Amino acid sequence: MAITALQAIAIKAFRDRLASLGVNPLEVIETASLRRGAAASAHSPPTSHEILETAVAMSGDTTLAIKIGSGLDLTQYGAYGYQKMLVTELAFSQLYLQTKSLVAKPTEGVTVHFSYPKPAHFGVYEQNWPVLMEFNQEHTQIFLPDQWLRQRVRTGDPSTNVLFNHQCEELVSGMAEVDETTAIIRRLLIHSAGSFLSISELAEKLHVTERTLRRRLAAEGTDFRTILDDIKNRLAQNYLSKTSLSVAEIADLLNYSEATNFHRAFQRWNSTTPADYRQQASP
Repeated sequence: MAITALQAIAIKAFRDRLASLGVNPLEVIETASLRRGAAASAHSPPTSHEILETAVAMSGDTTLAIKIGSGLDLTQYGAYGYQKMLVTELAFSQLYLQTKSLVAKPTEGVTVHFSYPKPAHFGVYEQNWPVLMEFNQEHTQIFLPDQWLRQRVRTGDPSTNVLFNHQCEELVSGMAEVDETTAIIRRLLIHSAGSFLSISELAEKLHVTERTLRRRLAAEGTDFRTILDDIKNRLAQNYLSKTSLSVAEIADLLNYSEATNFHRAFQRWNSTTPADYRQQASP
């Protein structure tokens, strides 16, 4: 896999920061690779998450991630001004996207300062980020007014918390005893609810091939589609009985492009409609 110039800068910065904290980056990468096994490491290098976990384990410092992040200055590498702009553009693009998905009015009263001159492609900034922007400032920073911070999160309905914490565990523990691979797949699918993992993604997480994963499930008398449908049905039942989410919202959470498709699937699983199930489940 080709590494871009920006990726190379980030890798060097990360390694240098590890070294400055007394952790040998080469030993960390080697240990992370050994943990994965020869076959997995040959297929792909350790992820940044695996490297960080290994670094914490080797150093015994549970605060290592904070120390790395607080001292990771990418702007000191390469052509200072240009790389600083690239890193800023990348970070702000991601931040703006996430903010837009979380709150209804992501730009109201927001001001952004950039520590570099207005770029030639400023028009792209205006097109993507409809906020007040000022350049040639002392620091790159974002000013968020108090009223903006008090906005309600767009998805902040407590009822959707059915996806998290003990309710997920209740779903898992409430299932009949199953073989090991099936149990693992069920748990991973429940915790990926909202954006269900595909079988290829599950195989990658388990460091096996998709063919091997299918074979193991078949040996346990099941398959990926059956497990996924079971998880979707259990989640749908929870949504209908424990939340006020509409059928359309539930369909969206279960990755159905159309509410009618979810309606048909639920009726096939339970021999009743979502509306009737909710009515029967209500106290």
